[in-house]
Amino acid sequence: MNTFSPIGEGTMKDQKVVSVGLVLLLMGALVVQASAAEFTCCTDVREYFKAPLPTAPYTRVQDLKKAVEALRSEIDSPSDSCEDWVIERAFFEYGTALDEYSKTFPKDPQATQTWANAAACAYGEHLDWFVGLDESRQNRLIRMLTRTQSTSQEEFKKQRGTWLRSRVGNVLNSMGASFVKAQAHEQLFDAYERYSQVTIEIFPNEVSRKWHKWLRAQPDFQAEKREPEIVKLIRENADAFGRWEAFRSFLGFYIPANPSVRDEWLPVKKRIEQWLSQ
Repeated sequence: MNTFSPIGEGTMKDQKVVSVGLVLLLMGALVVQASAAEFTCCTDVREYFKAPLPTAPYTRVQDLKKAVEALRSEIDSPSDSCEDWVIERAFFEYGTALDEYSKTFPKDPQATQTWANAAACAYGEHLDWFVGLDESRQNRLIRMLTRTQSTSQEEFKKQRGTWLRSRVGNVLNSMGASFVKAQAHEQLFDAYERYSQVTIEIFPNEVSRKWHKWLRAQPDFQAEKREPEIVKLIRENADAFGRWEAFRSFLGFYIPANPSVRDEWLPVKKRIEQWLSQ
C-alpha cells in the first residue's frame, strides 16, 4: 500500500506550481500531437491502415477515434460496402490505443481510471459488433484473416476456435483488465455474464480464471477470500449469490466445450454448487 509522509507548506506550494506547469506542458503537447488524419468513409480508414500507426499515444487515440466514428456510419448504411476486416481492425486498434494511453498516467489514478473505462467500452464495441455477425460472415472474416479460404470445413472448425479464443478472446481479456484498472469490477461481471450467454467460443481459459479470481475477491476486491468468507457472503448477499450462480451456469457450458480443462474446472463447479445450496 502507498505510504504518505508529511510535507511542508513551502514544498506543497512548490508542488502546486510544478503540477500546474506539467498540466500546461501536457496540454501543449496534446495540441502538438493533434492528428491531421481525417476520415469520411471506409476507404479513408483502409488507406490509413496501409501505413504504421502513429507512435504518439494520444495521436493514435485521436486518429482511431475518428476512424471508428466514420465506420459507425458505414456499419449503419444499407450499402454494407465496407470490408469486415477494416471494421474489426479499427475497433481492435481503438480499444488497444485507449488501453495503452491509460497507462501513461502513473501518478494520476483518476485519469488512469477514466481512460481505462473508455478502453473497456471500446473493447465492448468490438465484441458487440463481432458477436452480432451471423456465423457465415464471421467465418468469411476468419478465413480471410487466417488465410484458410481453401481449408476443409473440418479443419477450419479448429482454426475458427483457435482464432476466436486468441483474437476475440484477447479483446475479452483486455476489456476485463481495463475494467479492473477503472475499478469497475461489477461492470466486468456484467460483461462476462452477458457474453457468456451469447457464446462460449470466445472465452479463453485465462478469462475464466480471472473471472473466478475476482468473484473470490468480493466484495472489496482487495484480495481473494477464504471459503468460509465466500459462503457467508453468498448467504447474506443476493448480488453475490447471483454472481456465483452466473459463473456456475457458465461452467456448465464451458467445461463440455473445453474438455482439455475439465479437470481444472469440474471440482470448482461442484464446490460452487455446494456453496449455493448451503
